Amino acid sequence: VYSYWQTVLERGIDTLWFSPTMLSMLLSLEDDDDLDLSVLKQRIKIALVGMAPLPVRLKEQFEARFGFPIHENYALSETTFLTTNRPGMKY
Repeated sequence: VYSYWQTVLERGIDTLWFSPTMLSMLLSLEDDDDLDLSVLKQRIKIALVGMAPLPVRLKEQFEARFGFPIHENYALSETTFLTTNRPGMKY
């Protein structure tokens, strides 16, 4: 069920970039008792979300379930992001 997270853990990935649709899809998956997702909280240095507006409720649900903060950013997908909220920044 969590083959996405298994790949993140196996390959030592510490930076993620999502779309709101991806967050919704990951939230729709059932829990996998064989995979300890709490390690993500220590592993992920930064997670960004772009390509569409991020509903506050979706952000809160994702962070509560997976244990690491996500930061919204804005720019063209074919260029580097131009603005983002930063760790510790209040909404």
